[in-house]
Amino acid sequence: MSDTSIHKWKTFLRRYTPLIVVLFLTIVLYDRFSYYNSLRSGGKVLVGNDAPLFVLSSMTGETVDLHSLKGEAVLLFFFSPTCETCIEEVPSWVRIQTQFSDKCLKFYGICNGTKRDVEEFLRKAHLNFTVLIDEKNMMRMYGVNAFPKIVLIDPSGRIALTDDDLPRDVSLREMKAKLQSILEKSQL
Repeated sequence: MSDTSIHKWKTFLRRYTPLIVVLFLTIVLYDRFSYYNSLRSGGKVLVGNDAPLFVLSSMTGETVDLHSLKGEAVLLFFFSPTCETCIEEVPSWVRIQTQFSDKCLKFYGICNGTKRDVEEFLRKAHLNFTVLIDEKNMMRMYGVNAFPKIVLIDPSGRIALTDDDLPRDVSLREMKAKLQSILEKSQL
C-alpha cells in the first residue's frame, strides 16, 4: 500500500469512525428497547395495541406487507413444521379459513422453519392459505414463545384477539364464534 492510500484510509477513519459508532449504538439500543418493551408486556402482544408491522415473503415469492393490508382483518397462525400440535390443528384452520374467506379476512401462516422443512410440511398439510417465512424474527415482535399461536388484527391495524385471551381448551366452534363477533364489530 502506498503512503497516500494509507493517509487516505487514516483520514477516512478519523472522519467517519464517530458516525459509524453512533449508528451502531443506535441500532443496538433500538433493538434492546424493542426487546425490553416486549418483556414489559410479558412477551405478549396486547389486545388494543397497534400490531407490529412486517414485510415477509411467502413460499411462492410473494411479498406481504402488513401496512398494505390496513382496512382488512388479518389472522396470523404462527407455527413450526416440526410442531405436532400445529400439524393436528391445521385441518381446523383450513376449515376456518374456508368459512371466513368471503368476509374480507386475510389468513396467513407464519413459519419459523427452513424452506426445505416448510416445503415438506406443505406437501403433507394441504393448506388453503398463504405461508410466510419468518426470516426477520417477527415471532419475537409478536411475543411467540410456543406454537401454535394465533393473532387477529382488526381492519384498523390493532390487535383484536390472541390465543392468550382464550382458554386453552377452546373449541373450534367457540373460536369461530369469537372471530365472527370481532369481524361483525369491525363492520366487515
